[in-house]
Amino acid sequence: MSRGILKAAAEGIVTATGVLANAEGFAEQAAWLKDREDLDAGVHLNATYGMPLTSDLRRKLRGSSGRLNGKFRWR
Repeated sequence: MSRGILKAAAEGIVTATGVLANAEGFAEQAAWLKDREDLDAGVHLNATYGMPLTSDLRRKLRGSSGRLNGKFRWR
């Protein structure tokens, strides 16, 4: 998906994207954006999926293996 966004940006179709800081491959994909000054990037707040960025929050979620619970378990 990230490569597709970059390709669409290079073709002038996409002008902005969002990043998910706790996504797998974030460091590599964030590096791809460094050279794309023409592409606006915002941060997507994620409170439902994956591993939290802070060790404090991972400890608090130890009952769910340190992972965020997912959007359907918040009810």
